[in-house]
This record gives sequence, C-alpha cells and structure tokens, in this order.
Amino acid sequence: VQPHYVNADVPAELSRICLRCLAKAPADRYRTAAELAAALRRWQRNPTTKSTSPSAAGSSYLPERGRPFGPENAREYLELLQGYRGSDVLPEPLRRLKTRLDEGRLRIGLVTGAPGTGKSSFIRAALLPRLSQRFLTASCSTDPGETETQLADAIAQGMPGVDIGQTLAEQLNRGTALPDRHLLLVIDQFERWLLTHDVSTGTELRQALQRCDGANLSCILVVREDFRSRCEHFLGQFGFALADQDIVAFDSLDRSHATRVFALLGHSQQVLPPDLANLSFNDQVFLDNTVLGLSRDKKVCPLRLAQFVQAVRGCTWHAALLRMLGGSAGAIAVLLDEQFAASGLERQRSQTARIVIQSLLPDDDAMPSPIRTCRQLRQAAGFAVPNQDFTELLAILHNELRLVAVVPPAEHSSRCNDADDWVYQLTDPLFTPVLRRWVSSEPGAIRLVRSEQPPLKAKQLELVN
Repeated sequence: VQPHYVNADVPAELSRICLRCLAKAPADRYRTAAELAAALRRWQRNPTTKSTSPSAAGSSYLPERGRPFGPENAREYLELLQGYRGSDVLPEPLRRLKTRLDEGRLRIGLVTGAPGTGKSSFIRAALLPRLSQRFLTASCSTDPGETETQLADAIAQGMPGVDIGQTLAEQLNRGTALPDRHLLLVIDQFERWLLTHDVSTGTELRQALQRCDGANLSCILVVREDFRSRCEHFLGQFGFALADQDIVAFDSLDRSHATRVFALLGHSQQVLPPDLANLSFNDQVFLDNTVLGLSRDKKVCPLRLAQFVQAVRGCTWHAALLRMLGGSAGAIAVLLDEQFAASGLERQRSQTARIVIQSLLPDDDAMPSPIRTCRQLRQAAGFAVPNQDFTELLAILHNELRLVAVVPPAEHSSRCNDADDWVYQLTDPLFTPVLRRWVSSEPGAIRLVRSEQPPLKAKQLELVN
C-alpha cells in the first residue's frame, strides 16, 4: 500500500521513494545510499503537491524516473497498455501469457521490445500481481558474472527454510519439490548475460533453463528486441524453440493511444482535469502537439512521455511551455541538468556527459549515431583506466535516461567479457538536435521555475538562463 494512500499528508513522490526502499526484490531497491540520497535531494528541491486522495494524486501513473512500474501500480498500469478495454478485461498479451502459465504450458517465455517500451513494467505491474498464490516468483536483473548467484538468492528469499548461498541447482531442486507450487523465474535485461557468455557452451543458467517443464518450473526472459535473435539462437542450442504464444513483443504506442496515455499522466500531475473527455481546446492542442513532437514513424516511446512529464512537473501545460523548451524533445535537456544536479557532482559529471554524448553524435542530424566502445568513451572523457565515477555516469545515461544503448555483437558466438569492450550508440535520433545544443551549453543553463500553487490554478513559468 502506498504511504500516501494511508496518510494523505505524505507527498506522492516521497511515497514512491519509501516503497522503493521497501521493495521485496533487491533489484527494485536503490542500489546505493548515494542513489537514495540523490532521490531525496530531488524531492526536497521540487516537492510535489500533497495528495488529498489516491485518485486525486494519481501518482501511480508515473513511477520514479528511470524505474519500471511495480505491483503497487497494478490497477493504473493496465490503463496505459495498448488495447486496454476496461478493468474487467485483460489486454490480449497479458491474458495469453497468464493463461499459458495457469495451464502449465509455458516452459520459457520471452518479453521483448525496444528500450523504454515497458517490458519490465509489464512483468512487475501487470503479470506478477495477477498470478495465483501457488506461483513462487524469483526475479533478478542480469549482472554479468553474478546472474546465477542473484537468481539463486532470489529463489531463497521467496521460499521459507532455504539458506541463501546454495547453488542455483540446489535452489531449483528445493523449489520444484514443493507440493502444489509453481516456481517462476524472471530474468530481466537478459541481453547483458548474452553479451558476456558464449551461447554455444554449457553454463549453470543453461542447465537451469533446460529443467523448465511448464508444470513446476517456468522462466520468462526479458530482452531487448535487437538481442532477440541472439536469445533464440541461445535457446536453440539446447533444442528449445519458442512458441509464438509465449512471446510478447512490445512496440512504441500509436499516436492516438499515446495521446490518451499522456492525458492520464497529465491528470496524475494535476495539470489536467479528471474528466479527460471534456478537455479544453488549448489542453487538447497541447497534448496533440507534444505527442507529435515526440513521434517517430507515427509511434511514441512510452518512456519519452514519462520523461516529458517528469521534466515539466509543477508547470502549467500550454503552448508557451513547448516554445520555451524548443519543442517536446527539449525536455530531455532539463532532465539531464537535473540528473547531474541531484548527484551532488553537477559540473564534473555534466561536463563528462557532454563529452560522452558529443562522441556519439553523428556529423549530421539525419545520420545514425556512430558506435564507440566503452573504452573509447572513457578515454575521450579523460579517464585513462576504468573509473567508478565514469561507470556511474554511463549507467545514468544507459539505465535511467535511456539515451545510450549497448549494440549487440554481429555474430551470435561473439561475447564481450570485458565491459570496457561493450559498444554504445545513441538510442533515439529524435533527440540528436536537442543533444547537439545541450553539449554546447553551460551546465545548468536552463532551469524551469516551478510553481507551488495548486496545479490546476494559473501558474507562471520562467526560463532562467
């Protein structure tokens, strides 16, 4: 239960921070005390309006930046899925995967899609909360070299009487022996495991997946779409072929549904009225123009909608806002500056980020991003040897802002054991012009002054240069 549901005086943003600290799965918690401190500093600088009720706050429509939705968002998340037809009708991909699990016919499932399309949220907020109590779930995010250990520990945490520290095989023996129980493994960001392993050789994880029978043990792999063929090749090495009904492929939203999702996010921030059927003409024009500005091939990445809302929180939504940002995509520049301000190392990390992004910018906005190894980016930023600050910066650009992504190897048999050899490029050509302007600006040059007045009252927006 979200704290602000119990006590209306608890701000919605602080409520989300508390829930993340208390998350059952270690992968869902803050990774370090510094990351928690940064989140609290962000909240202190821009505290959200106090919630008066769950429906008024609407905060469950917008999780903390860079994080997927969780079980606390199970009700609201369904409304954001393409194909939503009401709370009593499960969207087709969710209904199909749940039915396959309930009937004991899903051995290994695959959830795939481009970065930011909601793969992890689908698992955590849509599927897992709707499974029956006979399912024991063990979830982990891939950590090269540690995936098997983390998965074994996750199994132990979900089963009484099992000691953390046992091997994955020992944990599976225990989990599959429980009467009237079904052990479900969920491995997120599986592309990171595929990057660091030779998929043609036997591994502890491969042996675990071979044991999946659908009746007592199942597994769902969450992987980026550009690693899908590599994942299917890996599964094929031990004779497993994925059934079409066991694959959920996420795409960006069509503009019509993206506009509806954007309106729900606006209501969650109390900048739009609760009755979305009666929006004003100006509200509808703002929604349409913002979605159009975030579109690519008539599709909109859900993460980009959420990032826009995060960037302009506390501001009135009107045409002047888009002009001040230089268009919808300009919101990412605000998030970049705020992200590094929250770290406490604003100027140092901001300058390093500018060097990294500059190294990945194409010569022309119409060209694709060049590819660079982590080593090349690190050296361009002035670090001769691997450095923790640079690693954390790259994690912000990759995991939280989703501005850069690892490029899959050309050959299925290739692997990169050394993260310094991983190859990166910019994820979205939509942001190339904005990032080109941002790298040449001063750190913190653009900041939005946000009103603390009730969101549906008139607010003034200023641009500080």
